[in-house]
Amino acid sequence: MQLFTKRNLILVSRFLLIGLVSSILASFVVQYFYMGFNLENVHNFIFNIRTEVFILSCLVFFSLFLFLASLIGSAVLSGSFLTVFSLILGSTAYLKYQYRNEPLFPSELSMISELPFLVEMISTREIIFILGGLSAILFLIVLVYKNFSLRAKGSLTKRFQFMWRFPLFVLSLALIANIYRFNYPGNPLRQVYNQYTDFVTYNQDLNYARNGFVAGFLFNLGTEVMEKPTEYSRHTIEEIHEKYTELANEINRDRLLSESPANILFIMNESFADPSTIEGFSFNQDPIPYTRSLMDSTLSGQAFAQNIGGGTANSEFEALTSLSLEPLASRIYSPYVEAADELNDVPSLAKKANDQGMNATAIHPYNARLYKRTTVYDNLGFNDFIYDEHMTFNEKIGNSDYISDDSAYKEMIQRLNETDNLDFIHLVTMQNHMAYGHKYDDPLFETSGATEDAEGNGYLQDLYHSDQALEALIEEVDQHDEEIFIVFWGDHQPGIYSDDTISQNSRLTMRETPLFFYSNKRELSGDIGTISPIYFINYILEALDMMVSPFEAMLMELEAVLPGIYGGLYLEEGIDGPVSSRHELQVETIRLLNEFTLIQYDLFAGSNYSHDIGFYDLHTN
Repeated sequence: MQLFTKRNLILVSRFLLIGLVSSILASFVVQYFYMGFNLENVHNFIFNIRTEVFILSCLVFFSLFLFLASLIGSAVLSGSFLTVFSLILGSTAYLKYQYRNEPLFPSELSMISELPFLVEMISTREIIFILGGLSAILFLIVLVYKNFSLRAKGSLTKRFQFMWRFPLFVLSLALIANIYRFNYPGNPLRQVYNQYTDFVTYNQDLNYARNGFVAGFLFNLGTEVMEKPTEYSRHTIEEIHEKYTELANEINRDRLLSESPANILFIMNESFADPSTIEGFSFNQDPIPYTRSLMDSTLSGQAFAQNIGGGTANSEFEALTSLSLEPLASRIYSPYVEAADELNDVPSLAKKANDQGMNATAIHPYNARLYKRTTVYDNLGFNDFIYDEHMTFNEKIGNSDYISDDSAYKEMIQRLNETDNLDFIHLVTMQNHMAYGHKYDDPLFETSGATEDAEGNGYLQDLYHSDQALEALIEEVDQHDEEIFIVFWGDHQPGIYSDDTISQNSRLTMRETPLFFYSNKRELSGDIGTISPIYFINYILEALDMMVSPFEAMLMELEAVLPGIYGGLYLEEGIDGPVSSRHELQVETIRLLNEFTLIQYDLFAGSNYSHDIGFYDLHTN
C-alpha cells in the first residue's frame, strides 16, 4: 500500500489543519474566559506580550487533539471535543476566579469525583440549564460529525485507520506524559517555556496573568518533591518509630501534661531583624529598645532564616510543620506552592491544636492568595483564616501600603477574646515589608550602608513602630486572665543592604533574626543560640511541661547535634562555624539527619507508613 499518494497527503493535511485550528481555538477560549471576556487584553497578550507562549499553549492542546484522534479515529470529532473541553475548562477557571478570586489549579480538577456533592449545591433550574446546554452541544457535535467526518461517511478503511491511529496513540501518549511531567528536572517542554516566560512562585494570580492560563496551569502541576532515599522502606520507618518511641517515653516520665495549658500565639514578623548585628550598617539611634530588653529577660535567641529579603512562606512552613526545606528537591522554591497538596498529610501545630480541642486560626493582614495560603492553611488544619479583607483593625502608618503591626496584634487579641476554648493563633505581619523609602515623610532615623539611605531610614522607622506595637501587646497579654505563650521571630533579614555591607558579614549573620519565647504566667530565661524554625516546637513543649510524640523526640535529638539546617549552611553543635554540606558533618549527625530525611520523604512522597504506625501521636502509658 502506497503511503505518499496524493489522496493520503490531502487526508494528512486535512487532519493537521483541523487539529491546528481546534487547538488554536481551544487556547484562545481558555485565555479569553480567564481574562474575563476582555478581547482587547487577549489580543494584546497573543500578539504583543506573549506570542511565543500562546503558540506553546496551542501545541499543548494539539497534543491533546492527537490523543483524542488516536482514540476516536475522527479529526472532526476530536476537534469538537477539544473545543468543548476548552469551554468547560475556561468556564471553570472563570467561575473559580469570580467566586474565590484566585486561579484554577490542576489539583482542583480532582473535584470531579465529588460531582454528586457539587450537584447538591446548585438549584434545579441551574441543573436543567446545564443539561440543556450539554444536550445542545452534543447535538451540534453529532451534526458536525455526520456532515464533515470522513469516518462517518465511510471514506477511511479500517486498515488505513489502524496504520495511523496506533502510532499516533503512542506519540500522543509520550507528548502528554511530557506535559504531565512539566515540573520534573530536565523536562524539555519546561525548558522551552523558560525561554519565553517569567514564572512567579509567590503569587499565582500574577503568575497566570503574566504568562497566560495554560503556562500558569502547567507551572502548578505536581513534581517530585523529594528524591527517594535508597534505604526507604516500611521496615526502616518502623525501626525509626521504635527508637524514638523509647526516647519519647523517657522524656515523658518527667513531663506532666498531655495537652496545652495555654493559648499559643505564633508571631512571624515581616523582615524583623536587629540592625546592630550588621557590620557596615550605621544608624543614629536604636529602633528596637523594648524588644532588646524583653529578649534579655525571657527565653530568646536567633532564628535561622532561609533567605535574605524573601522566603517568608518558607520560614512559616518550617515553623508550622517542624519539617525542613533542606531535604526537599533543589527545584522546590516554596513548599506552599509546589507541594501544597502534600501538606494534607504532614503534621502541623494547627493539627496538633485541633487534636487538643484548641481553635486554630491564621491571620495575615494582606492578600490571602499569596503563596496559596487559602489552600495551604486549610491543608495544614487551620479552622479559620483572617486576612486583610476580613480584618476589623486595618490601620496603616504614614504612607505605607501595609496594615500595621499594632492593628495586626489587636486583631489577634480580639480573636483570642472572642473564643471560648484555648487558641493557637498564627500571625504573619506585613508592616515591615519592602520597599521602605516612600513610607515616611520625616523618619526619625538616619542610616548608611543600605542600597539607598532612604531605604535604611524607612526600614528603621518601621522597626521602631514594631517595637512600640510589641510593647503594647505584651502589656495587654500580661493583663490577660488566661495563660498566653508567645513565639516571636523575624522571618528574614531585609533586602536593603548594599553589596559592600553584605560582604562585611558572614552568611550566618545575614540569616539570623530575633527570636523569643514569652509567657504571662511563667518565668522564662536563657539564651538558646541560633536555631532553625523546625525546632520551635521543642521549646513550647518544654516550657509548658508537655509530653512529646516520637516525632517530637526525634526533633529534640536532632537539635542537640544540628541546631541549624539550611541547604548549603549547617550549624553543628560543638563545631566552630557553619559547614556547607552534609558530607562535612560528623557521622552521628549525618545518621540522625538521614533518619529525619526518611520521615520527611515518607510524608511528602512515600507511603505514609509513619502515619499508619502513629509516629506523630502521643503515647501515654
